Amino acid sequence: MKNLIFANSAKHLLNGVKQAGILSPSEFNFIDILPNKDDKFIFPDGESYIRLNNMVLIKGNPATVVFSGQTKNNRTNDALAELEIMLYILKGRADSIELVFTYMPYAMQDNEFGDGEANVSKQMIEKYLNYFGVKKIIVFDAHCSNKDWFKKIERDGKLKNIINPITSLFKEKLKEDFGDEAEDIIFIAPDYGAQDRLHMEGFGKKRIDSYNVELKENSLDLKNFAGKNICVCDDLIESGGTLSRVAEKLKEAGAKKAIAFATHGVLASGLERIKEAYDKVYITNSINRECANMDICRILAEEIR
Repeated sequence: MKNLIFANSAKHLLNGVKQAGILSPSEFNFIDILPNKDDKFIFPDGESYIRLNNMVLIKGNPATVVFSGQTKNNRTNDALAELEIMLYILKGRADSIELVFTYMPYAMQDNEFGDGEANVSKQMIEKYLNYFGVKKIIVFDAHCSNKDWFKKIERDGKLKNIINPITSLFKEKLKEDFGDEAEDIIFIAPDYGAQDRLHMEGFGKKRIDSYNVELKENSLDLKNFAGKNICVCDDLIESGGTLSRVAEKLKEAGAKKAIAFATHGVLASGLERIKEAYDKVYITNSINRECANMDICRILAEEIR
């Protein structure tokens, strides 16, 4: 039987995956993560702790770990420490290991832009594959999916980026909320990276700091946006600086409604900023955010199966 382990950062998805009715109880075990004797997952000195229950079920059988790279309280590094402890436990015990990132942390540090930097996302993926012996990594809408190194590992069959099912889910939500008007929505990207990943036209940008950007209209003719519903699509919302500036441009152009869609709501503060700037915001529950209005649990269950 296959063993499923939901990290604490992904526990909010557990019941939804069970209720999707896709994973048969006769084929899958759900393995609990246990705390320490103080009923906590962190020791007083700040070190992470976990213990996997039912090791007798894990030994010699395949295991899938479901992990979100951001927590409700923005403790990414604590979550990563927990993940690595799990992989240490599974290494050499499970028959095979599959890792699912509903949100991949450090995916924005995907290049060496200056001397003394590291391509953290690439090194992290390679460590999981080569050191921990993970057989396959599944990532939901990875920020670094357009990089050559990512595509190479994907071609080798060890890495898979999930985007099309999320796009289909989003289009269904638009039909529910906008009816016939959904067919006339214009989709654009907020920056070059999103244009490359999503294959759509959009703005260019020059980042001033973590919260402010300078936009370039590129080939966009903003006059065409007057009286239209415009949807800005991106993989994640962090500070909200880019999307907020785009919303200003859309309103200046006379757009009927400004809509924002992102798979990952990385920072709650950024989401609040975007909710104020847009008429409608769509975000998945890849990260445990209260404002999430798109459920990926069925997609997740399909991928695990």
